[in-house]
Amino acid sequence: MKVYHTVEIDGEKYSRKETSLTVADKRVTEELIQKLKAFQNCTCWILKICTFEPQALDGLGELQELTQLKLEHCENIENLTFVNELTGLYRLELSDCGINNKSFDQIKSSDRLQVLTVSGNP
Repeated sequence: MKVYHTVEIDGEKYSRKETSLTVADKRVTEELIQKLKAFQNCTCWILKICTFEPQALDGLGELQELTQLKLEHCENIENLTFVNELTGLYRLELSDCGINNKSFDQIKSSDRLQVLTVSGNP
């Protein structure tokens, strides 16, 4: 049985399980990412239907405990260079985020990244 808790930051509610954090239908800023880092013990982050401000995802690079990242139906993902900083990341899922093949050139070869799932992108 999955047990979710509601976490509130600046009046906004987020869904959190013991080891994962879900952010849905939000405008994601660098400031929001900084605040969400308070949940660094969450090893899996799921972002759904989010719109990102420029460089907002760069702040994720500091989350060394992050092992799984799922981006679903998100907009304005300018680059994927932040993935290179996530040394513990072994699973990356990108679904319908408007990411093109050229963006994947920004991801350096990683021994840890074992699963890369890409669907619904041009």
